[in-house]
Amino acid sequence: MNSIYEKLTEIPVFKGATREFIHSFAEKTPLTFSKFGAGERIARAGDVCRTVMCLLSGRVRARRRVWGGRLYVSETIAPEAVLAFDRLFGLDNRFGAHYTALDVCGTMEFSKRVFIQLLQDNQVVMVNYMNLLSRMSQKSAEAMAENSWLTAGQRLRALVELATHRGCDDITIESSGEALTELFGPDSAELFARLEMSGIARLVSETELWVATRSGLLDYND
Repeated sequence: MNSIYEKLTEIPVFKGATREFIHSFAEKTPLTFSKFGAGERIARAGDVCRTVMCLLSGRVRARRRVWGGRLYVSETIAPEAVLAFDRLFGLDNRFGAHYTALDVCGTMEFSKRVFIQLLQDNQVVMVNYMNLLSRMSQKSAEAMAENSWLTAGQRLRALVELATHRGCDDITIESSGEALTELFGPDSAELFARLEMSGIARLVSETELWVATRSGLLDYND
């Protein structure tokens, strides 16, 4: 129970909740624990998001289709994340990405009904969830407001901001065939060269860009 408690305290929505509350939640809530081997699919894009799925151990690779299928964005997600947290409710409650275990992964799930009761019972959890959802909606407006994406750097940062999880790393942006310099504009070749010199990103091929860390790219000022 202590190890589960420690893991729960690291999940963003539970941060700040008391030890007594988390122990009570872990003891009284029907929780489903699953193990996934390396390469095993955890969820597919388009699957209905029926439960709150917390990643307790291992790393997950997420791959999502964007820009009408012209681009695919992949990222590596570390433990203490909730997969598809923004898809639990709303008009579209389907997973927006394929989630695959990179190594042996452990997950914990509980129902949406339990989560709604949790929000009603604990103000800290409710505020955490509201802040997370607010941040997700705000970042869309921020990305759109960044000078209408006039430069390749603005377009690239907006894409990563919108299509990846906070704190992720090992991001790959792949096109379905077009050169990335064509998709991101005439000034993108110079941008990619500067990013490589800074150690932030590397153009693996004309159709694939690798980004070391999300924060490194978002903090880069071109």
